[in-house]
Amino acid sequence: MRKRRVVLIGNEEIVVNLFKDFFLTRKYEVLSYTSPVVCPFPDENRYLCNTNYTCADIIVMGINMPGINGVELLQEQSRSGCKLKKENVAVLLRQSDEDSCRKINQLGYAFFQKPIDLPKFLAWVEECEKRMDLSQPLISRRKKETRHLTHYAVQCLFDSTRETVDAITVDISNSGLCLKLMVPPTINQKIRISTAHALVACYTASVRWVSRNPDGSYLAGLSCY
Repeated sequence: MRKRRVVLIGNEEIVVNLFKDFFLTRKYEVLSYTSPVVCPFPDENRYLCNTNYTCADIIVMGINMPGINGVELLQEQSRSGCKLKKENVAVLLRQSDEDSCRKINQLGYAFFQKPIDLPKFLAWVEECEKRMDLSQPLISRRKKETRHLTHYAVQCLFDSTRETVDAITVDISNSGLCLKLMVPPTINQKIRISTAHALVACYTASVRWVSRNPDGSYLAGLSCY
């Protein structure tokens, strides 16, 4: 029987670490992230859940994050067919944020207002644990590697169309990078990257996933080769 897994997403590192310690004492596998664009799972299309298994047993996220807020992320998960029960997903938000409380409640997710009522949060976790099926596997996460948040201007040459597109790097790792573009590439498309920044060591890559942002731009995850 596998360990329980929780995914923590939030840009307040102190808060994320507090919840990380809480779940570690309960013997969870803890995956924590300070940005929603750093995805730990090998999806073919950003926010598109095309597997029979879920990524975690519990997800706890903040309301304000870079590029997207918690309500928008929940809406994306709902549209994409996320396999995790909505009752096992919670959002942390301010007491004064009544609009977000209303939207989260309408979507069917849990929420906790700061300062967090710890006995109430613990009771929610215990209810979540009753709904878990530890005999079912979870989606495997990508190999662990350092991912650096960046903001470099690059040019992308799409091999299939010979079109050159301007882009901005979002994060970079040893095996790939995430780009923000106004023109979407296609899955498995080959891209050649031109930049003056020496840290962008990936000059030829293949597109692994693409997603559309609320502002009309696109995110694309690329694997180097």
